[in-house]
Amino acid sequence: GPGTHSKWTFEEGGGCLASNLKDYTRFTFVRDPTIRAISTFAEVMSRHVSTMDEKEFVLHYPRGSVKCPLSDLSICMETYLMNYLAGIDVDHHTDSQISYIGGGSPCSAELSAAPFNFIGRFEHLKEDWRRLMRIVSKNTKNVSISNYEFRPKHVTSEHASAQTKKSEYVQTMFRYNTTISALAWPMVCKIYIDDYKCLGYPVPSICKERQ
Repeated sequence: GPGTHSKWTFEEGGGCLASNLKDYTRFTFVRDPTIRAISTFAEVMSRHVSTMDEKEFVLHYPRGSVKCPLSDLSICMETYLMNYLAGIDVDHHTDSQISYIGGGSPCSAELSAAPFNFIGRFEHLKEDWRRLMRIVSKNTKNVSISNYEFRPKHVTSEHASAQTKKSEYVQTMFRYNTTISALAWPMVCKIYIDDYKCLGYPVPSICKERQ
């Protein structure tokens, strides 16, 4: 499927793309918006860390530095989300998933706006991959599902650069030490409400209360 770094619509290119892809099985995989909110925040933050110690990270921006205490990383998540929504510090990893796979418009409960034959979930990657392969093998001649078994590979950082290892460490720290605060939740709801609704994930009660 298309990567999430470039927005794509089925009608792109004056209908040429739609015509060329009509015989293909189009698929993508999505992720729980709540988990993704924290994960993308961790990835974005790892690029801004200038110094760190056992108590806090210091994030460096062109407009100045921000301290993130390890005891409460939600402070920096709140600041980042406010800047993102204001268009000040925009990283497209934070964009909603439906803004890419749905062409920028909210989709129906049946995902009619999403131009894909199959949408799997990251949380059930192995099982959904097998479901996808069954669809592909049924629609494609001379394709055996056994040739496309899901085989996860362990990616080692043994030979990674010091900067890459630092980035991985920071991402891990943020992922496992960040919770979505009461101040951050309304912003998460605003960014990802269509992801919850359109991709079949339960809408958090706090988001329902704000509708």
